[in-house]
Amino acid sequence: MTARVLDLLCIALVALTACNGERANSTRPTVRDSAGIRIVENTEPQWGEGKGWRLSATPLLQIGVESGDPNYEFERVVSVLQLSDDRIAVADQGAQMIRLYDRDGAFVRSVGGSGSGPGEYRHISSMRRYRTDSLSVYDANADRISILGPNLGFARSVMLSSAGEIRVATSLGSFPDGSWLLEGSNFTAYLQHTTPGVNRIGMVLLRFDAVAGRVDSLAEAPGMEMLVELEAGFPNSRTLPFGLASVAGIYHDGYLLASSDTYEIRHYDGANQLQQIVRRYGAERRVTANDIEAIRTRLVEAPVPDDMPAFGRFGFVSTRPVILVDNVHNTWVLDYHFSEDAPESWAVLDPGGTYLGTIAFPIGFTPLDIADDQIVGVWQDEMDVQYVRVYGLEKD
Repeated sequence: MTARVLDLLCIALVALTACNGERANSTRPTVRDSAGIRIVENTEPQWGEGKGWRLSATPLLQIGVESGDPNYEFERVVSVLQLSDDRIAVADQGAQMIRLYDRDGAFVRSVGGSGSGPGEYRHISSMRRYRTDSLSVYDANADRISILGPNLGFARSVMLSSAGEIRVATSLGSFPDGSWLLEGSNFTAYLQHTTPGVNRIGMVLLRFDAVAGRVDSLAEAPGMEMLVELEAGFPNSRTLPFGLASVAGIYHDGYLLASSDTYEIRHYDGANQLQQIVRRYGAERRVTANDIEAIRTRLVEAPVPDDMPAFGRFGFVSTRPVILVDNVHNTWVLDYHFSEDAPESWAVLDPGGTYLGTIAFPIGFTPLDIADDQIVGVWQDEMDVQYVRVYGLEKD
């Protein structure tokens, strides 16, 4: 039997036993090499009892009003970024605008608005950092990326040259060379080959180089799990309760890719070569009768699985993240979240793939941008009014 086959068998059996014959249940992660790929397997958090990281007891800053000054009213926030000088940029999909606030939360300016002209937007899908303090805003309906300067000045727009039959949903960020990581799906193939019942639309990752005017395919993964019903011969898709999905994002000079079928995160470098696989065991949870009752109003007539997805959120709402990478390259992964009445809990993996521990956030708060000492996100109150909040990140 070849060494390559032995490696593959070892990977397949790692949930039960480590390759050296010891059970993979030590409190420290198991780290090994397989064909040049670093594999990290976690079973226990590394923060000690009563130790670890936590949010400040109260927000350091809150921006927003229920009603009043329109510059502080938010309709549907999709992205919030804290710039290097602590100013805060907010992308509001409802208003199709980007707003800028100073470090104290005072309104500075807004740009955008609904339209197809330069600096206008039809459907803001995401706002990401671009190079230093510039921003890139992806308009999904216009297939266009707009570049804004640090003060939100419009610099230029870039049209997505051609992705063939791939329907691009959002930009996941930019690589160091200025090209973009895009997420999409082959919707044409989905329409042609889907059948009634449970289906997954394949997710496609693309690299868009505006200078070269080319779009390259990086990877494919099983996408969101949907219930498909035919209406007048046309497939109608609905979100499944506890449905599976895949997620990706920029990581160092490459990207990460994970599917919620299992708790495994794959890191690829800038040359699209797999470098590291990070696994976490022990996070699995069965779906209970209480879980089903908590989402009864959102249930569809489809089988409920026995197990929760490994991570993510109900329906994988596109305007809410599932995995975040902070500015010191820790990876934050959302424990599966399905009830708006429960807090979000995020597991923290350090740059080497070690599972440090889990942090619970206040009910209604979702992190959107994480730095070494602060977390910025959106908080939604019981009236569904949105506010931008900044919390301190305290570390033992």
